[in-house]
Amino acid sequence: MRTFYKDTLSTCHRCGRDIKGIFWQSLEGIHLETTCPIHGIDLELVETDVAFFRKGYEYEGYSPMRYLILPVTYRCNLSCKYCYAHSNYTHPLPADRSIARLVEIVAAADCPTVNLAGGEPTVRDDLPELLVALKTRTSVKRLCVVTNGQNTIDEHYLNTLHDSGMDFLFLPLYIPGYASTGTVIGKVITSLDNAYRLRIPVWVQAAVECVGQIAPVLEIVDKYHKIIFSITIRSVRPYGRTEPGGMVHVSEIIRHLGLEHSYDLGNHPFNRRVKLLGRTTKVSSWVNDRQKLDPYDATYVMHDDTILPFHKGMLLEDIYFKGQKWDC
Repeated sequence: MRTFYKDTLSTCHRCGRDIKGIFWQSLEGIHLETTCPIHGIDLELVETDVAFFRKGYEYEGYSPMRYLILPVTYRCNLSCKYCYAHSNYTHPLPADRSIARLVEIVAAADCPTVNLAGGEPTVRDDLPELLVALKTRTSVKRLCVVTNGQNTIDEHYLNTLHDSGMDFLFLPLYIPGYASTGTVIGKVITSLDNAYRLRIPVWVQAAVECVGQIAPVLEIVDKYHKIIFSITIRSVRPYGRTEPGGMVHVSEIIRHLGLEHSYDLGNHPFNRRVKLLGRTTKVSSWVNDRQKLDPYDATYVMHDDTILPFHKGMLLEDIYFKGQKWDC
C-alpha cells in the first residue's frame, strides 16, 4: 500500500530528458517514480525513514552553494567502478582544456570556491601553472584539488601545488573496489602524512556501499584530525560501469553513527550535518529531483563547457560517456 506524497521534476537516467517524478510514501519508506516516454517507468527507494525524509524535504530555508566543480582533465591513473567520468574505460576521452580556456571559464563563473576535479587533476603536468593562473587572473578566493592521492605521495610535488595557489586538498578515504589496506589507500595515507607535515587543510570523503565501511574511515580521521576540516560520507550511486548491489540511505548512516537525535539539516533536502570527532560531517545521498535540488546545488562544468547544477551535470556526463544521447 502506498500513498501520494509530492510531484516533482526529474531526469531520465538513460537519456537525460527532463521528466515527471512522483514521490510515494509506503511502509518501506519514500519511493521516487519517474516516467520517461522512451524508457518507461523507474522506481527507486530513496529513503527508508519517512519522517526523516519529509523533515528535510519540507524545509524552505536552504541557501545556494556557491562553488564550481571544474574537471581539468578526464584522464586518470585509477579506474574506479562508480566514476561518472568513466576515466580509464574503453571510450575516447575529451582533450584537456588549455589553461587559457580554464581561466576564462572560472572568470565567467564568478564563484569564490573552485574545486579542480577530473578524472585526476594531478595527471596534468601543468597543474601548478594552472593554479597560479587561476589565482592571479581570476577573482577566485579558494582553490581545491580533488585528487585520489596517488601522485601527492611526492611531498615536494604537494608542496609545489600548495605554493602555486592550492588552498586545500580533497582526498577519498574509502574508494569502492580498492581494499582499505591495499596500495591505493596506502598512497592516500601517505598523502595525508605529507599534508600533515606541510599543514595543508584537507577535506575527506568516503563513498560507502554499507555502514560497515565507515569505521576504518573514522580511525583515519581521528589520526589526522588536526588537518581535516570537513568530512563527507556519501552513499554510492549507480554511476560508472557498475550498478551498486545495494545502497545505504542517509537515515541509516545517521542511526549507525548513533546521531539520530543530534543532526542538523544539510545544504539541500537530501543530506544532513553531524559532528564526528569534532569535525563538521556531511552525510549525503543524491535523489534525482531537479525541482528541489537544482536551486541549491553547486555548479559543474560539462565536457562541452556547459555549466549545470552539479548532480544533473554528473548524471548527463555519465550518460554521455556511456555512449548514449542526451535527447530521446
